[in-house]
Amino acid sequence: RNSRGAQLGLLGFAESCHTTVEGNVIVLPLDNVVLAYELRQKNSPYDKLDKLIGEEDTWHAWSTTWVINDSMTVSGVYGLLGNIANSSADASFALQFKFEF
Repeated sequence: RNSRGAQLGLLGFAESCHTTVEGNVIVLPLDNVVLAYELRQKNSPYDKLDKLIGEEDTWHAWSTTWVINDSMTVSGVYGLLGNIANSSADASFALQFKFEF
């Protein structure tokens, strides 16, 4: 990814671009279970604001999804997101229930 965004663009954009790495690994150990890992490297584009908002950290996320049927899934996510706008977001959890008609 080649971006000028700070915190995914939520805190604005810098004048220069920085190249970072992101990637996913997805494994289906069973027909109805999905295990995934995601890495998203982030770069702090603001040199002078780092003391105020903190440096950006690389994101790591692990998820497990159970495919109940063709219309329903349940997913759980654990994320290590590090510093986001001068707040720590380590040990972040999410649970999603999805139903499609």
